[in-house]
Amino acid sequence: MTEYNKGNVYTNDNCIGCGRCMLECPGRETNVSVYKNGQRRLEVNSACCIDCGGCLNICSHGARSYIDDTDDFFSALEKGEKVSVIVSTGFYMTYGDRAGNILGCLRSLGVNKIYDSGCGAEISLWLNAKYIKEYGGDPEKRPFILNGCPAVMAYIERYEPDNTDYIIPVQSPPVCTAIYVKKYLGDTSKIAYLSSCPARKREFESEAAAGYIDLSVTFAKLM
Repeated sequence: MTEYNKGNVYTNDNCIGCGRCMLECPGRETNVSVYKNGQRRLEVNSACCIDCGGCLNICSHGARSYIDDTDDFFSALEKGEKVSVIVSTGFYMTYGDRAGNILGCLRSLGVNKIYDSGCGAEISLWLNAKYIKEYGGDPEKRPFILNGCPAVMAYIERYEPDNTDYIIPVQSPPVCTAIYVKKYLGDTSKIAYLSSCPARKREFESEAAAGYIDLSVTFAKLM
């Protein structure tokens, strides 16, 4: 049986069924018209959604919401658990001069260490280049798709499965950062990743990335 609104992105009670979410959605059969409590609304077919966030941006009624780990992040800090934060590079572009104050606030709340995901981006880029250079398989099947965006990866896996073999088997920049801080810097804290992306939660819970990043925290819910 198909389950609606059971994933990370879901429809809340503000929906009036206008259909704007369908305009931005790349996933086939993701938005499903249902009749509930005397009103037509569009719910999310969780089996098809890739958590890209397009509907969150285009909906003018605030009818789409998403799940992340912000509450668990603050709960862990309140309990005195050691939590370090990896900050996406987009954080500094989004908050500009306020970025330092925000990170200082997180430190005052008990965050152990703060890392820039830019270091993981460089590691990921180097590993991708190394893989391409040293690839010794069939030239016609040479992987060329970088694992950068979890929504793109989910789209390929769900809608273009024949192309999964063309994904370069290298972890994404945030996961590369987490591996580096755990393995080479010896940070044993829980790791939270701060970004604007609702799809990161799905990535960090996947089998390939499990155990590296514990919490996905988004800008909107953190603020």
